[in-house]
Amino acid sequence: QFDSWKLEVMSREYERYVPKKELPEEIKQLPQEETKCNFCGISYLVHHEVSRLENHVKELQDSLDESERNHKNSIKELMTLRKDVVHLEEKLQAREKWIDSTNQTRLRI
Repeated sequence: QFDSWKLEVMSREYERYVPKKELPEEIKQLPQEETKCNFCGISYLVHHEVSRLENHVKELQDSLDESERNHKNSIKELMTLRKDVVHLEEKLQAREKWIDSTNQTRLRI
């Protein structure tokens, strides 16, 4: 499901216009009230806002991908720990049997 979403986003990235020059910082820092159209209320800096949102989406996707990798690694670690617990329980049972048999041998003597 996420893969098809990624492809859709990637294909849209290639369809939009990307300006050659970055906006000057003083324009980027203007309050939204100063950059919006008085008639419709939409900012003249929509492209800048869209770019900012696209970057935010990419950061969120990267974070999600990292979380997914961490989750998979945690599951692998959990499986290893469970195997270790089973192995230790088996060793404990074997030792308890050995102790019981040793005690029974001593009681007979």
